[in-house]
Amino acid sequence: MPSTEIVPYVKQPENVIPGRPKFYATAFTLGGYASPVLVESHMFRPTKVEGNPEHPASLGGTDVYAQASILDLYDPDRAQNITYNG
Repeated sequence: MPSTEIVPYVKQPENVIPGRPKFYATAFTLGGYASPVLVESHMFRPTKVEGNPEHPASLGGTDVYAQASILDLYDPDRAQNITYNG
């Protein structure tokens, strides 16, 4: 990996407080079934997946597959650029 410099924002995005996580409600699919989850994000990077306690289907519970799904987001073989029709 080439060495790169870490530089601060020129203009910090709105509603971003360093060190305070944001939570997003979403769903994780496995075998055609969706599981409601909450994703914890620090500075726009997802860091933790938990069950959504407000959803009646899971009541805050997750399985090992949903917990491990965070690793798929950091897969080095994943596409690094945006593509169109392919």
